[in-house]
Amino acid sequence: MKANSAAASDKGKKNVSVREFVLSTVRNEILTGALVPGQRLVEGEMCTRLGVSRTSVREVLRQLEAEKLVVIEPYKGPSVARVTWEEAEEIYFVRELLEVQAAALCATKVTKGDISQMRDALERFRVAMSETYDRRELLDSTTAFYEVILHRCGNSLLADMLRGILARINLLRSRSMSLSERPKQSLEEMTAMLDAIAKGDPKKAGRVAAEHIRNAREFARNAMAEND
Repeated sequence: MKANSAAASDKGKKNVSVREFVLSTVRNEILTGALVPGQRLVEGEMCTRLGVSRTSVREVLRQLEAEKLVVIEPYKGPSVARVTWEEAEEIYFVRELLEVQAAALCATKVTKGDISQMRDALERFRVAMSETYDRRELLDSTTAFYEVILHRCGNSLLADMLRGILARINLLRSRSMSLSERPKQSLEEMTAMLDAIAKGDPKKAGRVAAEHIRNAREFARNAMAEND
């Protein structure tokens, strides 16, 4: 009963639909490691814990399956997806191809308002890193930083492609952020990216974005090796 009232309170505070609440909650539990790769997701337990109907849980599980964060197998049911290093390499390869171009394009179109939003996102990241070490906020602030780039790059197809793999990018970000030295380095790299974009330097913005992604790749590989 207590779990139900807490869930209802959280939903009310956030003023979101039941589906959005459950989707955000379960997605973040996967991204932050509260739900681990391979863990079975029992619908009845999720309904009780989140205080929602089985229909809502099933809809969310199907959405997370589409995002490749959940696997639904016949006769076994849903479980948290496992990401192999081979799959992670493919994601980083595609991410670099797209994000480098997005950063370069953003540098040619950026506005003062964009720069302000990106600085705010980096300040949120800094606070989450140094004061609370809130991994969910680290991911949310990083997503906010990149969302400005995707919005301003001027290529909707490129932006949609990146958003299409965002959940898996964030899953790998969470792995790399689990290593204590990565958040500080990541903040430095994103700050350098913002400086290049703010100066209207597309070549440097693309170069710094590539370095950021390659470093993230190495940290993620080390984190995944530690957990094997």
